[in-house]
Amino acid sequence: MANYDVTQATDNGLGDTAGTLSWAILQANQAAGDDTITLQTNVQIDGVLDDNEPVG
Repeated sequence: MANYDVTQATDNGLGDTAGTLSWAILQANQAAGDDTITLQTNVQIDGVLDDNEPVG
C-alpha cells in the first residue's frame, strides 16, 4: 500500500508532474494493491484527465 500526496494546486491533466492529482492517479494505478491519494492543497485541473494520453 502506498500513499501519494497531492501538493501542487494546478494540474495539466497529463500526469507528467510529481505532486499533481493526475500524477498521483497514474502512480496509484501502476502500483500493486490498494493505495491512498491525499489532497494537501486545493486542486485545479487545467487540462483533461485522459487515461489514453501517453505519459513520458
